[in-house]
Parts: sequence; C-alpha cells; structure tokens
Amino acid sequence: MAHFTELDEDKKAIKTLVFSNEDIDAHGGDLSTGAEEWVAATPNTTAAESPTGKTGVSWKQTSYNSSFRKNYGGFGHYYDQTRDAFILVNKPFESWVLDETTCKYVAPQPWPTNNQVGEEFLSFDWNEDNQRFQGNIIPDGAAYYWDNINLQWIGV
Repeated sequence: MAHFTELDEDKKAIKTLVFSNEDIDAHGGDLSTGAEEWVAATPNTTAAESPTGKTGVSWKQTSYNSSFRKNYGGFGHYYDQTRDAFILVNKPFESWVLDETTCKYVAPQPWPTNNQVGEEFLSFDWNEDNQRFQGNIIPDGAAYYWDNINLQWIGV
C-alpha cells in the first residue's frame, strides 16, 4: 500500500490517503511526479475539507514506516522540500532542536535508558523548567528525575 499526504499552500499536511501499489506503479512508481499527479487527479482527492481551513494544492508520497522522507507525513507535519522530509510543525518544547539526520526534534539531554525504579514502572516526560526528564511511579505517583551521568532515576 502506498500512502500519499495532501499538502496545503504552506506545505502542511491536511490528510493522508492509501492507494494500491499497482496503481502507483502504473502511474510512474514510488516517489514519482507522475504518481503524485495521478493521485491529485483521482476522484475524491480534490478540494479536501482541511482542519487548517486551507485547501490542498499538492500531494507527496509518505512512508508509514518512515523508510523515506524521514517521518510519516500525517496531520501536524509539514513537508520540507530542501530536506525531502516531513517534520513536525511545532517543536515539543522550546529547548528541543531539530536533528538534521532524522528530522525529529530532540531534547537537550539523552532519553532515559529505562522506565523502571526497582520493580515499579514510571510514566515520564520532559520538564522544560528543569531541563530534564521527570517521571512518576504508576500508580502511587512518587516523583523521580533522570540522572544522565549515573543513568538512573533519582527520587525528588
């Protein structure tokens, strides 16, 4: 199955539809302009109702498993023609930067290598104020932060 993302005039993803590989092969093949043009002319792919309020102007093939164009081109992404990649429109946090290799935003600290304290599991996220990952034990809520030097969770 081949996935194509409809883009508005700002290159933001409006929607993604699935087409048969046979149809795409018959109209130029993967990543071809011919396939993009065929998708654009296919009934039910024009004049989409967009959550952004903008109509679609072009289509780009995307990969469900990110094997090309770096990331899946779903809603909340835009297509960067220079990088030939789909990138999130909004950074998750102000301190995060775009990794040019993966075109994903990365935290200023490495991700924790585990999500456990002893036998207990943590739910964790980035704390922008403290510039670190913080988590809570499920279900009792005990708070921890990730120590990147010793690679362990420390109680708050």
